[in-house]
Amino acid sequence: MPAVTTSVDASTGQLLVEWTAPSTNGASISAYVIEVQASDSTWHTTTSCDGTSLSVVGLRRCLIPMQTLTSAPFTLALDALVQVRVAAVNSKGTGLTSTLLTTGGRVRTVPTAANIPERGTDTTQFRI
Repeated sequence: MPAVTTSVDASTGQLLVEWTAPSTNGASISAYVIEVQASDSTWHTTTSCDGTSLSVVGLRRCLIPMQTLTSAPFTLALDALVQVRVAAVNSKGTGLTSTLLTTGGRVRTVPTAANIPERGTDTTQFRI
């Protein structure tokens, strides 16, 4: 069973999900099942964290945008602890899922785009 950690990525503001490789029982890991718990306690996968991607399988990490977590089907509230579970998949089947988190990344607000600056009536123009 993999051990999962979550945090808010300092450079992107997205949820960073990382996990350790579990025992393979003699068969290499081909994918991971990565699920996030929604506000109604159901579990869903997200395309942001595709466990079949070779880079995700190799690095055992992925980023999930906060906008994904606050939208359907997750609809998580601000400051909610994001529950993520991971299970390894190989030719022998799908392994046990990781345990629930007691600490880790929490939902943060999604930044909004800044308005385009406008020239106000108090602006001074200099002419040469």
